[in-house]
Amino acid sequence: MSQTIIAVCALVVAVYSIYATIRHNKLSVMPKLIRSTNRNRQDNGITITFDLSNHGLGPARIKSFDLFLDGKLFTSKWDPIEALLEAGLKGKVSYKLLSQACPGRDYCLIVGQTYRLAEIFFSGAKQSDEQRLKELFDRMNFRVEYESLYGVPDVLDTRDQPTEGKANK
Repeated sequence: MSQTIIAVCALVVAVYSIYATIRHNKLSVMPKLIRSTNRNRQDNGITITFDLSNHGLGPARIKSFDLFLDGKLFTSKWDPIEALLEAGLKGKVSYKLLSQACPGRDYCLIVGQTYRLAEIFFSGAKQSDEQRLKELFDRMNFRVEYESLYGVPDVLDTRDQPTEGKANK
């Protein structure tokens, strides 16, 4: 009888140990996507960049990437970021889109990788124009659904976050 109890206890400990190891492995490779907005002031204008970075412990596999304008889903079949900028900025401010990119389904951001979504130059803009630009960009957001290599899902939704930025002179 005591041998049976010892065997059952050993089995329970072994099963729990396997469960704890699997859970630890899943948590040890969790990605964490963050967004960043950077401003670079120059004599001839301001350059603003929007980046998506993985600051987690494992790669992030993109499952979906959606854009929003004024809280509503924004769709465009071709160059969605360029179309969003045109819808949100055209006629309000002069700008030049220097680069744009949109991560596709199953794109993987490795740990420490930064993905540049857009780089925009505002010719002639001064530091005093930054508040107006911020208000225009506050209307534009994105939502990224992603998962770890183990399939554990997570979401980055910029509609839920206050805007931030870093100024460089």
